[in-house]
Amino acid sequence: MWEARGGMAVVHVLKGEHRKAIELDKVTEGKLQQKLTNDPTTVPITEMNLHEIQERLAESYEAMKDGESAFEWYRNAHRNYANCDSCAHQILSKMHAKGLQHDVIDLLKTMGEKSPGEEFTLLTRFLVLWS
Repeated sequence: MWEARGGMAVVHVLKGEHRKAIELDKVTEGKLQQKLTNDPTTVPITEMNLHEIQERLAESYEAMKDGESAFEWYRNAHRNYANCDSCAHQILSKMHAKGLQHDVIDLLKTMGEKSPGEEFTLLTRFLVLWS
């Protein structure tokens, strides 16, 4: 059921009906959070779906000129999938605009830590993609 609701939210986004998309995505996000809590074996799939929905929520809030809500949803999405370069870019841009230099530095340091089994850090990947 959550897949259908998510698909309807995508259609609303494409039509520019961001408020309707937000309503649907918030319900879907709650259902997926509950699924993740109740059945930890679904973690890889559920986290990616959560990320996708949370990033779409952020983009919808951004389109509605609600920067604070967008910022929070980008942060939620990035927590679920730290490899998301577009979320990191949005978060860093918003932190910079708010004058949160210490938070920018902390996030960049976290991104600079190498994950086990990875050839590059998230920071290296981010810099290559966004430069």
